[in-house]
Amino acid sequence: MTEFRLTGNVAVGYGGADRVVLTIHQEESMKRIFATLQERAPQILIAAAVVVGIAIVLDGAAARGINGIAGLMWFLAAGLLIRFTIKQSGGWTTFGLTIVISFVLVLLVKPSDLMWAAIGFTIGGALVALVARSEREKAALLLPAIWLPTHLLVAIGRVAERAIRDQPARVRTDPPPTAALLPLAMVIAALVGGLIVVWWLERKEQRAIVAASATGNDW
Repeated sequence: MTEFRLTGNVAVGYGGADRVVLTIHQEESMKRIFATLQERAPQILIAAAVVVGIAIVLDGAAARGINGIAGLMWFLAAGLLIRFTIKQSGGWTTFGLTIVISFVLVLLVKPSDLMWAAIGFTIGGALVALVARSEREKAALLLPAIWLPTHLLVAIGRVAERAIRDQPARVRTDPPPTAALLPLAMVIAALVGGLIVVWWLERKEQRAIVAASATGNDW
């Protein structure tokens, strides 16, 4: 049995011939790594979208391998953005709204329709950013990050429903030429929606300041 003793800033463990030393510096290093990942979540999501697009263009084992890597990156970004969102003021409200919007987009917007996907994610990203109380453009990216898990959940549900009803599985067709652009388009559209809200709120605040200054000068 391993016994751990805390001496100063160093925890020393004794277990047979093994001696494990965990320092505070190591713990701080792990915190810095996680903080860096948290900060880079938008870049991770964008990179995942690019890699998914590459996997769509390719075929065979290479495509499946690349798609698996992209999926892991996408879920990592989603987890980081979820954690970031719920830690903000009003984060659970923002998170709940994002889930609702993602379900609406999954059910109503076809992944093969690039134009409607861009419109839907721009509007959706703007709504999420409008509800968020801080770092609105980053909060808007939660929408495309959650879209993939939501899409998979809905797809599994539809497969289960067809199996219960003993209906034949749907025949998959080749994706349209624009399908490779869709993942990145969703991310960029949501970001644009968030940036539009940030710009609009800043303009609104500036106008309020100018109006207040003019009122003060009248006195």
